Amino acid sequence: MSRITWHDGDALTPDLERFIDDWSRRPGSLIMVLHRVQEEYGYVPREVAAEVSRRLDVPLAQIYGVLTFYQMFRLEEPGKHRVQVCMGTACYLRGAEGLMDELKTMFGVESGGTTDDKMFTIEGVRCVGCCGLAPVVMVDGEAHGHATPEELPGILAPYRDREEPESELREVLEGAESWNDDGQDRNTDSSAEDDGNQSRSRNRKGGTGRRAGKKGKK
Repeated sequence: MSRITWHDGDALTPDLERFIDDWSRRPGSLIMVLHRVQEEYGYVPREVAAEVSRRLDVPLAQIYGVLTFYQMFRLEEPGKHRVQVCMGTACYLRGAEGLMDELKTMFGVESGGTTDDKMFTIEGVRCVGCCGLAPVVMVDGEAHGHATPEELPGILAPYRDREEPESELREVLEGAESWNDDGQDRNTDSSAEDDGNQSRSRNRKGGTGRRAGKKGKK
């Protein structure tokens, strides 16, 4: 499902409200509800945790005890793209730690951190079930096998390109269209062509006058 961006003061979505109400009468419902909240928003916003506390009649301190105990739960909004390095045995033995170190250096954040532009979140995860491709980097659920630290910029570049602002992309395209196949600026070519046309026009006018003068002498 697509992730919904949470803004302070937002109300719960109708689907989430129904899910919480349905599970509120079942024993052991807290973890299931928190899973559903994180599925909805990508993390567990504080206001939503407070609303879950109210609806399930569970102390907020108990909810945060669960959230901080299990590593699968996030308390901060993740980046738009999630970059996960498999830390399962096969991947670890084939260089997963080096991949994580390279990502930390590239983005300047620790595992579980998010870049300042909210574009990427990096994290180590348990086995993703692709041992034959070890080491594996997952980007938004897409597996990149036999990855090396040197390949990481190329793996992540397409995800950055997708976010290029439309205005900047338009400028790039317009700039490219202004050059002809010979690498010359079409605007310059057009200006030179106009000057040439004006010059030929003046020459034709002058030539007509000379011919008219010769006819007059006869």
